[in-house]
This record gives sequence, C-alpha cells and structure tokens, in this order.
Amino acid sequence: MKIFLFSIFLLIAQFSFSQEKNIRGVILNSSYQGIQNSHILNLKTQKGSVSNSRGEFTILAKIGDSIKISNIQFKTKLIFVDKEIYDNTLFKVFLDSEFIELDEVKIQKKMSGFLELDVRKTPEDSIGKIVKNLVDDIRNIPAYEIMSMKLGKDEIHLRKPIITSSPLNSFGVGASVALPNLAWKKEKELMKKLNFKENFPRKLKDEFGEVFFYKTLKIPKTRFYHFIDYCSNFGIEDLYKKDKKLEIIKILLSESKHYLNLINTNTDFQKKEKM
Repeated sequence: MKIFLFSIFLLIAQFSFSQEKNIRGVILNSSYQGIQNSHILNLKTQKGSVSNSRGEFTILAKIGDSIKISNIQFKTKLIFVDKEIYDNTLFKVFLDSEFIELDEVKIQKKMSGFLELDVRKTPEDSIGKIVKNLVDDIRNIPAYEIMSMKLGKDEIHLRKPIITSSPLNSFGVGASVALPNLAWKKEKELMKKLNFKENFPRKLKDEFGEVFFYKTLKIPKTRFYHFIDYCSNFGIEDLYKKDKKLEIIKILLSESKHYLNLINTNTDFQKKEKM
C-alpha cells in the first residue's frame, strides 16, 4: 500500500513539473532599470515574447525549458527554467552592456540602386573608405546648392540674424510687427511629421533597394510595411533624419532575424488554433 501511494505521489509530482504555464520576469540593466524591446524566446517551443517599457515580460514555459534573452545593446543570456524560476511570481534577469561592431558594407563603384551587403572580409570593405567617398561627394556639390540647404534643428545657431523691423516700431513708429500664428505653426509641424512617417518606408526602400529587404533580410513583401513599423520602435526614423544610414542598417540586420522568428511563431500558433 505504501509503495502504491509513493508511486502515485511520484506521478503527480512529475505531472506538475511537466505542466506549461505563463511565467513572468523582468529584464534589468546594472542600474536596476528595466530594458524594453528585449526578445525572449523559448528554445524548446520556439514561442517568443517582447519586454515592455518596464522590462517586464510573460512567456509560456515549463521546468527544463531553456529561454534565450537578447537585446541589440546587451549581451545575449540563456536562462534554464528550474523549479525556483517556475514557482517565482516575478524572476529577475540582468543583462550586461555590449558594444556591437557594424556589419561590413560594400558600395560598388557602379551603383545599382541599392546597398549590397557583403559578409566576406576584404580590404575594400571598410567604413573608412565609405566615409572618404561621402566626403568626396560633398566636395563636388556646387556652393550655391550648399548655401540653399536648410539647417537642421541642431544648426539653428549658424543662421544669420534676420532684422524684421526697426527698433522704433516698439514705440509705435513705423509699420506694426505681426505676431506669429502659433496654431498654424503647430499644425504645419504635425503635418510634416505625418507626411514623413507615411513616406518613410518608401524612402528606405528607395535608399537601400528591394533586394536588400526581400533577399538579404528575407522580409516577405506583404510584411514590409509592418517590419518597418516594428523597427521604428528602435529609433530608425530619428537615425534617418540624422543621416545615420549605417546605424539603420545595423538595426535592420539584427531585428530582421527576431522579426522573422516572431511572425513564424505567430503563424504556427494560428495554424494550431485552426486545427
């Protein structure tokens, strides 16, 4: 009788340990600040999740599963789900900062309309050469075109002062000075932002080429706009405005892998639900 009860106890224990449930965690840096947009992947089930603005996440797992946690700015960490993590209401994961080296980029002499990424290390593939070519291109721009270029927000101090009226106008002498229409300015700025966001995916496609997105990154054509919207969470719009193209390429290369993994996981889940 005792042996029978002991066997039942072992079966119950084994069954409870094999149960899959949602476990909650929080991803932190060395300063105990939450790390958002981190990718959490259960290597056994291939189901994934993304941390929120506080670094918190939820993922389906059971004891014995391995969870991979990655972020473009931090070192990847592998977590083994033991009983302590399984029973914990909110387990903590600390990530270490990491400096990421840019993937090498090769710009052909005869441009084909898109950037060709070359994974092989050759003497030609150097960031220094790219910068030199950019500087040479700038030197070839006519002076009158440079003078007519608009200043960025961080270059306003370079603008010459514009005298709009005589100081005597403040005493009622001469023509009056019209006050700026603040509401109109705000509306104009909003329209400018909306137009930029609407045209941003097309600008990226024109800049890097369809081959880069559809063949190099393997993004489905039907998912292109969704992928760009997904990557906007990593600041690529601001980087584009600052003309930091190489930083954008680095993010697109890194996040395309996570994005494809997430949509494939979601597709598999939807197929299982329909069955």
